[in-house]
Amino acid sequence: MTAMAATAATAVASKDALKAAVCRAIDARRDEIVALAEAIRVAPELGFKESRTSGLVAERFRALEIPHEQGLALTGVKGRLKGGGSAGGNGRRPSVALMGELDAFLCREHPDAVPDTGAVHACGHHAQVAAMLGAALGLVGSDALAHLAGDVVLMAVPAEEYVEIEERLRMREAGQIEFLVGKTELLRLGAFDDVEATLRHSLARLRSSPELPAREAVRGFVFDPETGALREVEAEAG
Repeated sequence: MTAMAATAATAVASKDALKAAVCRAIDARRDEIVALAEAIRVAPELGFKESRTSGLVAERFRALEIPHEQGLALTGVKGRLKGGGSAGGNGRRPSVALMGELDAFLCREHPDAVPDTGAVHACGHHAQVAAMLGAALGLVGSDALAHLAGDVVLMAVPAEEYVEIEERLRMREAGQIEFLVGKTELLRLGAFDDVEATLRHSLARLRSSPELPAREAVRGFVFDPETGALREVEAEAG
């Protein structure tokens, strides 16, 4: 084996060991993560009104001593985990955001809907937020952050569902928001200006399998700050 091949093999082994450590840290807090998802599920809130849910996120950030901002686009929360590894060859330290959507869906006919509002977590956002915080627990509870050559941004996003349009139009007229959905409003406010890529997951696959695959194809766009352009990417995760 050449020296270059040996170095590459060591890097792969080190990466796998870090992943295993993160997974162990997450598994050790399994009950806490599931309890958080359930606490969000049983008290669903519609977009731009997720005060309780965003409060739960901020509470977990404080407990983990994660620096964070609240009140972004009314109810959004943004935390940051700083990596301690060396910067890349170009000297840049990229930031990757993990997103969890705070809001519930509006479906008054659903058996779990809140009678007064019709809100229900029928799209799995409760599990998405819990997964985002589970990733934070794994990174904080392991040695992984010390090896990351960049930061992990934890973004709790309001108002993903396009509901209550007339009310949101009134909110816009009152100057509370400009856009009717949370991600666009966060973009307007500059909350993603220091983020190079964002990740979120879907729960659709869990309907047929209890396992969440970690090596799926990743497709999307990466912002190049040097050119100001979006570059389309497709890669195998892992």
